Amino acid sequence: MNSKSNGDEFDPTNLQLSSEQVAQLEAVKRKRRMDRYPRTRKRGEAFVKVPWWWWDKLRNERSGHAVWLAPFLLYESFHQRKRTFKLSNGLLCFDGVSRSVKYRALEKLEALGLISVDRQSKKSPLVTLNLDPPSA
Repeated sequence: MNSKSNGDEFDPTNLQLSSEQVAQLEAVKRKRRMDRYPRTRKRGEAFVKVPWWWWDKLRNERSGHAVWLAPFLLYESFHQRKRTFKLSNGLLCFDGVSRSVKYRALEKLEALGLISVDRQSKKSPLVTLNLDPPSA
């Protein structure tokens, strides 16, 4: 029995979504995902608590990148809920900080005793914050 003329035959190509419909579904999925996991604060509204003894050491520092990187490290430590974390280049590229500037600033902060850095070949450095004030 050939029933192509009366339209009773099942045709799977009629069930395929068009590219516009697929794009609409992807947009809805992204929106739902963003609604499910909202960010509590945008980065522009974030703040950082800086230990006073850090400020005393950074106050006379001439390297602007080291002074800028210190609160960034404190924020990242708070955000990741760890004292030791990887500092990838991708975290800083949004702010226009190059890899070489990052390494120089880390060296300066390490010389000041604010952090310790575990450098690994071909990997992001592991930064450990020193949040305990130095003993007098």
